[in-house]
Amino acid sequence: MRLARLSQLFVPLPRSPRLLTASLRKAGISLGRAQLPACSVHTTMSTDYRMQMNKSLPLQEVQNLAAARNHPPSHKLGSMLTRSSSTGVPYASDTQDALPVFDLAPFLALQGQAPGAELMQQCQQLADCLARTGCLVIRDPRVAASDNDKFLDLLESYFSRSDADKMAEARPHLAYQVGCTPAGIETPRCLIEPEVCQELIRHLPADSQPVLPTGPDVKWRYFWRVGPRPQQTQYAELNAEPVVPQGMPEWSSIMDSWGSKLLEAVQTVSTMAALGFELEADAFTKLMQQGPHLLAPTGSDLNIHGQKGTVLAGFHYDLNFITIHGVR
Repeated sequence: MRLARLSQLFVPLPRSPRLLTASLRKAGISLGRAQLPACSVHTTMSTDYRMQMNKSLPLQEVQNLAAARNHPPSHKLGSMLTRSSSTGVPYASDTQDALPVFDLAPFLALQGQAPGAELMQQCQQLADCLARTGCLVIRDPRVAASDNDKFLDLLESYFSRSDADKMAEARPHLAYQVGCTPAGIETPRCLIEPEVCQELIRHLPADSQPVLPTGPDVKWRYFWRVGPRPQQTQYAELNAEPVVPQGMPEWSSIMDSWGSKLLEAVQTVSTMAALGFELEADAFTKLMQQGPHLLAPTGSDLNIHGQKGTVLAGFHYDLNFITIHGVR
């Protein structure tokens, strides 16, 4: 079976989904493409606060800082954002050229010590990048290619199962927040607000414009919880017990390993972003503790959905703090 494999890790939002700025939500935008190769892989993890509502974050202060940093791009970061002359809607230029790569190794080497002037500048540039574009590219030395290979092999094996076999892991009564989500369940935004998608697509280069979906996503998804959960919660469906597929004894260890590496990367980025926004280092990470983080791999059978023009997943907003994609 030929598969297009993707994965995600999700978490709910704070009271305001505009934690940094509205543009931060664009970290979750994913353009559905019709020509995904059999081994095209993205790993997505999102980090959420819903379980931490009793803790307060100076949201207005963060928004003000983000707005202050949303000035014309500096020469160091390049031209990252342009605007539609007719609507004022920001849209990315050439992302491949515009986004810098932030190497986390120097910051990790501090081992909790206060960063010097050079690393503080990197934190500020990282915060600038988030405020302006809503996304960034990182390199994490803690992540090995072999870990990613094990994860991909596991998911390819699972998604190769028949639809009837995979349905054993579906939990519709929990809104599919654990276990598998079948094809045809998730509806892309473009079906609900087509005019919004058309406006965004219109400003993309012709060779980067996605195909508009005509129905629900054809991909399958698997939600796997990552990290500790609170012993008492008002959100049972977000903290349900994990579902382990039958006949896959290595499932838990591999999923936990890969999910924890993604979560560690998000925590480091969150710490650096907080320092860059002139907040306390743990301003974001303390709100992530015991949040319902979810590793959510997705897979599509290209023997069935491999025709040009097929939309595997429509582009969307992830209503989370940060979404991370691990790319092989």
